[in-house]
Formats: sequence, structure tokens, C-alpha cells
Amino acid sequence: FFESGSHDISSHIFIPSGYEVSIAPGTTLSFSKNSTFVSMSPLYAIGSSNNPIVFKSVDQTWPGIFIAKVPEVSTFENVTFRDVSGVGSGPNPQGLNLNGWTLTGGISFYRSDASFTNCIFSNFSTEDALNIVDSSFTLNSSHFENSFSDAFDGDFVKGKIKDCSFKNIAGDGVDFSGSNASIQNCEFSKIGDKAISVGEGSHVQITNSKIEDVSFGIVSKDLSKVEVWGNSIIINSKIANFS
Repeated sequence: FFESGSHDISSHIFIPSGYEVSIAPGTTLSFSKNSTFVSMSPLYAIGSSNNPIVFKSVDQTWPGIFIAKVPEVSTFENVTFRDVSGVGSGPNPQGLNLNGWTLTGGISFYRSDASFTNCIFSNFSTEDALNIVDSSFTLNSSHFENSFSDAFDGDFVKGKIKDCSFKNIAGDGVDFSGSNASIQNCEFSKIGDKAISVGEGSHVQITNSKIEDVSFGIVSKDLSKVEVWGNSIIINSKIANFS
């Protein structure tokens, strides 16, 4: 249990399988630049609009979170993740060198299902802000802003992104590989590369979404299938609306 209040974390947190991790509303966890959070048990971080949960840095940045091989669904509601620099300096310019580990995501899930509602991902200097691999997910009413590279990267996932926004993203807003997913009622603005990238045999449905001020709007590649429905619009693409 992480009780409400502010807690400074100065070493690694590792939680093996067989537990349930509960984080109370109003909890702020501030990590040092060398402190990671790794869990092989499900996380239940349930904040409220008045008492959100915050993961942040004690100083300027911290390496981030890795959830691996968890059969239960980890749940995050009213949670803010910010100022994450990642693990491994190859894909992450400011990443922590940690025994040869490399994670492209600041917040990473591997074979671990996850649900996010009313969450904020802000100021990430990682290859991906949120990277989910070989898992199912839902991402509802959440906001991504100020990412060094991609905001959301889903590799071999099944899931839904609904009522989310992506702003000031230097790379891709959403990047899918080998996945089956839907994007509904989302907004993408000031995207440096592709608002929505669909590759490696993925199937993605896009409904009622707005894309504005990007390099590419929607890109489908490598035998992927993309369907665009409803009142989706693309405005001010520097290179192409569709590719």
C-alpha cells in the first residue's frame, strides 16, 4: 500500500509477482534520477479529480515505470505521469544506464493488460511516452503533451483509445505495430511526424477524430488496414493527409 501524501523515492522499487499494489488518492511519488518502479504484480492507482495521484521527479527527471508479465489488469484513474527520461541511453538521450537494460517507453507494459482513465502524460524525453507490448489496453479521456518522440506506441496489442488528446509531440501521436485497435473522438495537434501511424499488419479503425498541424495525418504501411469513419477531419498536413 502507498498511503496518501508526498513520498520521496531514492532507490529502486521492485515488487515481485503474487501481490496487489494499491496507491491511494492524493498520493505523490517523487523519484530520484536513478530510481525506477518495476512490478510483476498489478497496480491499482485510483485517484480522483480532487485528489489525483502523481508520479514525478524529485529534481528534473526520473527513469519511469515497467510492468511485466502480470495476468491481472492494472488500473490507473486520475493519474499524472511527468518528467520521465527512461532507461537505456540508446533510444532515450537522457536515459539511465542500468545493467544493460533498454526500454523504449517511459511507462512500459509487457504482457500486462492496462486501463487508463483521465490520465496525463507530460514532458517525456523517451522514445515513447507510453509503450504497451503484447497486451490488451483501454485509454480513455487522457492527455499526452510535450513528448520528445512518440506519445503512444502499441506493439502487438488489442485495445481502444477514446476521447484522448495529443499535443506538442515531436514524433508520432499514436504508433501501432501488429495490432488491432480503435481510435474514437480523439484530437491530434502539433505533431512532428505522423498523427496516426499504422504498420506491420495492423488493423485500426478511426472515428470522429480531428488532426491538425502535423507532418503526416494518417499513415498505413506494411500490409496494414485502416478505416476512417464519421466526421474525422485532417487540417494543415505539411506532407500528406493520407499516406
